[in-house]
Amino acid sequence: MISTGTASVQREAGDPRDALDLHEQVVAGYRSMLGDEHPYTIGTRGNLGLMRWTAGDRDRGAEGIERAVVRMGRAVGEDHPWAIGWALNAALVRPADRRLPGRTNSARADEALGPRHPLAVACRQVLTAGPADPLPRFWPFEPLVT
Repeated sequence: MISTGTASVQREAGDPRDALDLHEQVVAGYRSMLGDEHPYTIGTRGNLGLMRWTAGDRDRGAEGIERAVVRMGRAVGEDHPWAIGWALNAALVRPADRRLPGRTNSARADEALGPRHPLAVACRQVLTAGPADPLPRFWPFEPLVT
């Protein structure tokens, strides 16, 4: 898990190639230790798709994200926060189709998690964004205290 965090930091620091290389190593490690259908493996492969998408490999990235949506739903159940989170990620990379997936995700998140849960709020934000509205590069998080 530390390597996954390191890859994310590398990506955010503007070093996508090294981040992708490290993330591919993490995926290989999870696959060998946990198998292809474990939620950690699925999520890590989906994160690799997000990294590819962010680095400009839109088709390959979106393909990895879509696979994570299907596999995560199968692994943990459609109403689990991880499955809803991956559905939200898929909606974020498909701005032209944002409204339909956002509406579906928003209803699922409200019912499964409650309307005040952070994922439910994020789903509503995606739903209300118009097709021409730019999405944030990364969701804002509180800064780390060092």
